[in-house]
Amino acid sequence: MYLSFGSAYKHITSQRFLLLITLLGCCLMFAGRGVQWYRQPASIGFHPMERTPVLSKYFTHARNVSMIQIVSALSMEQKLLRFELNRLHELIRKQRKRLEIWRDPQRARPRSPTEHQEAQAKKVVPTLRSVQKLFVNLHDMVSGAIVESQSVTESASVLTPYDFKQRQEESAVINRLLAAKMTEISAVHNKWREEAAYSAEDDFQTRLYKLQNPESCSSAKKLVCDMDREGCGLGCQLHYGVTCIAASFALNRTTILRLGNWIYTKGLTNRWEDYFVPPSPKCQWTPYSEPLTVWRNASHNALNTVLYPLDVFNVQYFKPFRVAESFADRLRHFHGRPWIWWIGQLLVNLFRVQTDFEDLFAKRAKAIGFKSPIVGVHVRRSDKTASEARAYDLEAYMALVEEYYDRLELTQKVDQRRVFLASDAPSVYVEFRMKYPQYALVHNQAAAKSSARKETRRSEDSLRGIMADMYFLAKTDHLVCTMSSNVCRIVYAVLQTRFPDATRRYDSVDIEYIYMGSNPLYHKAVHPNEAGVDGISLGFNVGDRIRVKDTYWNGTSYGLIVQQNGSWVEDKGQRGSFPAYKLQEDLEVF
Repeated sequence: MYLSFGSAYKHITSQRFLLLITLLGCCLMFAGRGVQWYRQPASIGFHPMERTPVLSKYFTHARNVSMIQIVSALSMEQKLLRFELNRLHELIRKQRKRLEIWRDPQRARPRSPTEHQEAQAKKVVPTLRSVQKLFVNLHDMVSGAIVESQSVTESASVLTPYDFKQRQEESAVINRLLAAKMTEISAVHNKWREEAAYSAEDDFQTRLYKLQNPESCSSAKKLVCDMDREGCGLGCQLHYGVTCIAASFALNRTTILRLGNWIYTKGLTNRWEDYFVPPSPKCQWTPYSEPLTVWRNASHNALNTVLYPLDVFNVQYFKPFRVAESFADRLRHFHGRPWIWWIGQLLVNLFRVQTDFEDLFAKRAKAIGFKSPIVGVHVRRSDKTASEARAYDLEAYMALVEEYYDRLELTQKVDQRRVFLASDAPSVYVEFRMKYPQYALVHNQAAAKSSARKETRRSEDSLRGIMADMYFLAKTDHLVCTMSSNVCRIVYAVLQTRFPDATRRYDSVDIEYIYMGSNPLYHKAVHPNEAGVDGISLGFNVGDRIRVKDTYWNGTSYGLIVQQNGSWVEDKGQRGSFPAYKLQEDLEVF
């Protein structure tokens, strides 16, 4: 039998489906009340949430919601639905039973007067109507999966793998269309976002430039960052430098990098300044006759020059994921992850290659055919995958590349699917050419030769190769990599400086973004969650703070409640799994 839209709903037991119904209601309300809002251009000082009461009610963090967060919630919901489809399909396969509530997509329903009026209104708000239709289609597609097992009958035939796969593919297409339409709706605010992002970046970089270029270096208060670390490569050193510059900004001091025997130039006369523009071109490191005092707290603020201890826990106050309080509110309004914007702005002051390298990379870009649209893929191999992270097949990366281009082609014409491939293993380039001839391969393969061998990984040639890879990856339109890699995380942060909000311009093959030695990244519940439903084990209320410990990549996460009903309970907080979309990252400031 086939269930109607209303009767199918009675069989729904999963709370996840409520998200689809709620967002469907949002679309209907937009169509009836929000037409004029979408036709009005936004300017700095106006936030879209001020005129959308429906979204304000759905996302209780009213002024902080963005279309990117809505699309993120949709993406999470899609993962949940796919997880349910796989789980249910396995159950059906084992029991040789078949669900009979799949809705026939060709079956036409009689049009009611209300539906007729909505059809007439389609000419007024076509984008919103199309989004509504997609939600209905998605409901029809997945309603057969989220039901009680009693809906399965003994006499039903087996759901074939082909039939099941076809349903999955159709559901994925609908998800891409939803994301594309939501992006289209939010595009009306692109100019506002660009102006807001430019204004924030200009203010921050102006303040930092004045701080790093004082009138007198001798009288300026300075913070020395000791960058000499055994076994610390370029990515590792850049991340250490970010923390030090953040502390300098907060303490109103000039940053000075101290690099003795740099691992990439041991035995050579080359220095950091030969490759990168120093954070403070006017003030350079000079040895002091006496040991510097290590800054630990405000009692050392009166000293002229102090050493910042990057490894001491009690000075983590300035480390990510915190941002300066003076910028926090502005960033919340146009960026999905304000803390990564903050890290990116700090990083570009460290990762500024000297002019001769900039010219060399620009010429190289033309020679290898580097142009948009292009996806950057960083495949990590060598012995690091044995000690720090696991190695993933090239197929895992390319599946995400294909998904990106499938979404992109819904909104623009793509003449050629290009991939800039960066890897420390030469064999990856050979494998790519054999398996993916339909893609245009752009690469700087020379970098892989020195990076793959342990004895040359810390050579000057290796440094130049890593610099080139990071430079080109940061110029791509989308990034696919493993976030367990320092290179991947640096490039993702630098991407934030090229776009008003590049939060979703990446896909990680392994883990989510991390920052070694950082402060905890807390999340705040924006929807209540009931434990004991569909295997969900952690219940919480709106406003509770949670530390996410793990992501299951099926729409659910595992975490610990650290603050409940306004009281800190981290030492005895409950642990468990929960739908990831019910949380929002909670921004902390210094």
